[in-house]
Amino acid sequence: MKKKSVNIAIIPARAGSKGIPNKNLQKIGSKNLIEHAIIAALSSSLIDHIIVTSDHPKIISIANNNNVHARLRP
Repeated sequence: MKKKSVNIAIIPARAGSKGIPNKNLQKIGSKNLIEHAIIAALSSSLIDHIIVTSDHPKIISIANNNNVHARLRP
């Protein structure tokens, strides 16, 4: 019996950016950048699990509000 592969998407979203501070929280249209990344991953039929890693509590909160696993990192 052949095992089904499991595909995991990891979205790294640092708060500190040299060019644009809090880049992942900046609005593009009606959503911020991290929400666009999460929505794109959720809409993919190839991805089974999504994990957002960030050092910013607001980004972690956005991931949790979208029912995505989130991990606070240093």
